[in-house]
Amino acid sequence: MALLRLELTRMLRNTRLVVFTLAFPAGFYLLYTQMYGAQLHLGGTTWGGYYMVSMAVFGAIGAALGTLGTRLAAERAGGWVRLLRTTPLTAGSYVAAKLAAAVLAAVPATLLLLVLGALVNHVALTVSAWIELTLIVVAGAIPFAALGLLLGYLFDSESAQAGQVLIWLALSLLGGLWMPLQAMPKVFSQIALYLPTFRAADLARLCVGAATRPALQDIAVLLAYTLGLGALAWWRYRSEAQREYV
Repeated sequence: MALLRLELTRMLRNTRLVVFTLAFPAGFYLLYTQMYGAQLHLGGTTWGGYYMVSMAVFGAIGAALGTLGTRLAAERAGGWVRLLRTTPLTAGSYVAAKLAAAVLAAVPATLLLLVLGALVNHVALTVSAWIELTLIVVAGAIPFAALGLLLGYLFDSESAQAGQVLIWLALSLLGGLWMPLQAMPKVFSQIALYLPTFRAADLARLCVGAATRPALQDIAVLLAYTLGLGALAWWRYRSEAQREYV
């Protein structure tokens, strides 16, 4: 818990990260909903509701990745991770604190987009639906937190930020967050079905009546990504620890 509090404090002090993960998705949302008309009917809901979910997921993913990837690479370079290994802190506690901080970082971006959807584009949902949508979007950031942890061990401190941003944007574009799947070329719309970005957004769109795939299918794909990426991140962590003591 002490490490988690430290991680959250450092996250809140990172003004650049907070502004980037809040302003970028919010700006896209306001621009494209005003450009095409928020009340345009799309997939069982309005364009304002549909794109609200897309940008909420986009912001949540960016926050989860940004909290882990670049910072972890910098901590490795600065010797902070090596120092923590000399303390009673277990590897499991360290990883759990990192993942929890990354998931909690998704909350502000999610809430901002939902507030904009309700106040600016008049997206109307029941109280229970708003709560469910918030929880799904935040929970959908878990596999991306695992990805951020892996990237922190794959990249060095100089290349981590650029690599993390490129992966964030590529997954979002190919996953149908920037435009509806129906508007994408067929080959890209097929690729999207296998990406966690599409699955996280599709699961969340269940709350606005615009999901296109069974919820259990979306959950299964997200769980598979979480376990796979988490296992790779754990392997990298253990491998690096073993090399230090050889």
